[in-house]
Amino acid sequence: MNRRTMLAAMGAGALYALPALPALADGGRTIATDGFTFVVPAGWREAKAGRGANSVTHIGLWVQGSYADQAFIALDEDLDPGSTLAAFALVTENDMRSRLSKVFVDARDKLQMPNGMPGLRMKVEYLVGDSDTLYQQYVWLIYDGQIGISLAVGGRVGRLDLDEATKIASSLTVVWRGDGPPPPP
Repeated sequence: MNRRTMLAAMGAGALYALPALPALADGGRTIATDGFTFVVPAGWREAKAGRGANSVTHIGLWVQGSYADQAFIALDEDLDPGSTLAAFALVTENDMRSRLSKVFVDARDKLQMPNGMPGLRMKVEYLVGDSDTLYQQYVWLIYDGQIGISLAVGGRVGRLDLDEATKIASSLTVVWRGDGPPPPP
């Protein structure tokens, strides 16, 4: 039974842990702050990110592939995400709906990061600009007790699947900075 079949058997919204995958540090670049680290895989080039809105700071944007078939990784930090992971998810979804066309949130799955931190993964599909080009992204949201970390991996529909996106996201490590132990997922 592979991971996809296991997740389907557990049902939507099931609790699961990101698998322990091999490190992506083979020539990759490590992004580190006092609260989290992320390894950008080799072969991804940095792109200029726009300014964050409100309390959001863009940590980085990386792309791979040609313009017509580009995949992206976006890492953001929200200094005012609300007081819980659920509040952070609501703020993030509302922000996406205000910036993108015809947003459809296909799935919301609770998860547990390798270090025990609770998180949430959303699968989001949307149209870009005036075209009928459908994009999808997988968004990992982690709330560390003070700030929210958002990692989005995506591209045109079919460019990256869940397994590829999960492998990229598996290098994200967030340190709990809240009072007491982290809440359960």
